[in-house]
Amino acid sequence: MFYLCFLYLILKLTQISSRTKELICVIEFNRHGARTSKSFSSQTLSKVFGSNMMLTPNGFRQHEMLGQFMRNKYIFDTKNFLSQEYSKHDFLIFSTPIQRTISSAIGFLNGFYPNYITKMIYQNNSELFEIINNDTIPFKNSENFEFNEIPINILSKANDIFHRKDCFYKGNNLEELLDKNKEIFNFDSMNISNISKELGKFLNIDPPEEENDIENGNYLSDLEKYLQSFLYHYGKSLDDPNLSKEIIKIIRMKCLQKKYSYRIEDSKYLRMLSSEIFIEILNYFENIIYNPLQYKMIVFTAHDSNLMNLLSNLLKNEKIEEFVFKAVEDQFYFDFLFPPYASTILFELYKTNNNEFVVNINYNGKLLDRDLKYINNDKINNGDIKYSDFKFMLENLICKDYKKLICNGIPVDKSLDEKFNFVKKEKKDYQEHFLKRIRRK
Repeated sequence: MFYLCFLYLILKLTQISSRTKELICVIEFNRHGARTSKSFSSQTLSKVFGSNMMLTPNGFRQHEMLGQFMRNKYIFDTKNFLSQEYSKHDFLIFSTPIQRTISSAIGFLNGFYPNYITKMIYQNNSELFEIINNDTIPFKNSENFEFNEIPINILSKANDIFHRKDCFYKGNNLEELLDKNKEIFNFDSMNISNISKELGKFLNIDPPEEENDIENGNYLSDLEKYLQSFLYHYGKSLDDPNLSKEIIKIIRMKCLQKKYSYRIEDSKYLRMLSSEIFIEILNYFENIIYNPLQYKMIVFTAHDSNLMNLLSNLLKNEKIEEFVFKAVEDQFYFDFLFPPYASTILFELYKTNNNEFVVNINYNGKLLDRDLKYINNDKINNGDIKYSDFKFMLENLICKDYKKLICNGIPVDKSLDEKFNFVKKEKKDYQEHFLKRIRRK
């Protein structure tokens, strides 16, 4: 009996040992921080924020805190992964060519590597002049201390892998095609006009002059965007006590209808929106498996639509549809489907002590280990997805027609290193351009 117990103990210890793993690579996709409203009238511009769809101070702070969280997670809590000091061989960060994502990336770096300043590196043909790029000027604050820089690689419009909706089959707009999907909810019995006016009164924003803009729901959609920005700016949720439950319900339904009418069905058009990103993930994981000297962590600062596309492609359609209907009444499911500011999706590649590779997919602290497409739940052990299964899933999620989305960009089948090594400032960089603008004034 003692012998059997001893064998059982040895077996359990062996099983525990076999589950040990070492983190070798992280690819992070995050949404920018809290931004100002998308303005639809001069009223919203003059309310609280003053600028259209720009990162707010709280939004910057959100990403600074996100960077601090990731610093603790991947530098202090994960041994032998990243050093406390920045290394250009280990860490890489990208941003879409928009002010709110660039500023969010700066905030992230403030938290992740707090003793550094940032240096903007614009891709060719990038026309970003919203930020005064003084970082191109070397400077010191004393004779004995020099600021060290971390580059933020800013994707040009021609090479932005996150926004290609306007390029499809020689000019047809993919986004318009997707918006023609089926109706999820029946709004015929709901008085959208009265609800819109009630919400406008709550926000102290006058309705538009054209009644049609109220009846067709455009006014309500604009108010919802403004409300979301307003509430997030002050750290509140959509469940504001001053809003009636009916208004909150209608807002959620309108949001879900607009954003998920084409995301609850599996289609090649939906897959096209994430195919390029999936290819980048696979290319990089394949590279680091065979070449451990590759980057250990890559961060992409992007938008909520990019995270929505990833979730809608990864999770089974019936699960997304289930969450859509639950989100009408439940804030938890609404926040799952509409990633809050500074949300993250992490793809973590591990190597086990058995020389096998596994992947964890983490969304806002929750492991996505159930209801993934092309992977049975019983094949996932404590969140660990065998790399062969992960690769099989992504290969099946990549639409072969995705190249039809590419407009004026470099070939997308190049590896990350080939694709982004050319990231340099143009000969006439921002500083020169900015000085010319000053002289003209």
